[in-house]
Amino acid sequence: TLGIATGVATLIVTLFAWLAVRIARKGSESRVWINARRFGMLASIVLITITGHYGGELTHGRGFLFEYGPAFLQEKKDVEPVEVTAETTVFEAAIYPVIDSYCVYCHDDETTKGELRMDTPDFMLAGGSTGPLFVAGDTENSLMLRRIHLPLEDEEHMPPKEKRQPGEEDVTALAWWIESGASFDMKLSSPDVPDFVRELVQA
Repeated sequence: TLGIATGVATLIVTLFAWLAVRIARKGSESRVWINARRFGMLASIVLITITGHYGGELTHGRGFLFEYGPAFLQEKKDVEPVEVTAETTVFEAAIYPVIDSYCVYCHDDETTKGELRMDTPDFMLAGGSTGPLFVAGDTENSLMLRRIHLPLEDEEHMPPKEKRQPGEEDVTALAWWIESGASFDMKLSSPDVPDFVRELVQA
């Protein structure tokens, strides 16, 4: 990944800067080594800053730096309205947008916390290092809901307390989806879909 690449680059440039400093201190007056020392130190500072940022994203998820900053600094996530057709499923229209907003930034191909990815149905079904993400038809034994319902101060509460938290209507919709069988194929037009779930769909 880019974070690993910048980390390796930081190591190489830092070693180069150290070598340039050592040679310059031994009395070398060559402009080449003096300029190399200056360049190496400046490049090291820049690379350490970039690498630190990517390290923070690996630990806290993408966008952590600006998520709670002033409004003009916050990263705006473009949410594409769901075009509802006769084939639109409940998952893609009402459930996945909740998961995408509150879970995917820590569970995607770049930041796979707990060896769990939630950016596609197949990865969700695969679960993570602590087991299945959910048990269809069983809300009490579904890890996702158990973590959501833990006290905010609990270190296992998800999303982490410093992250945005889903609203009550979001959690209720997730619970209904799991309890009703966690179908990825049920159509939004099905009479079994309650109104409070339809209301989550962006017009």
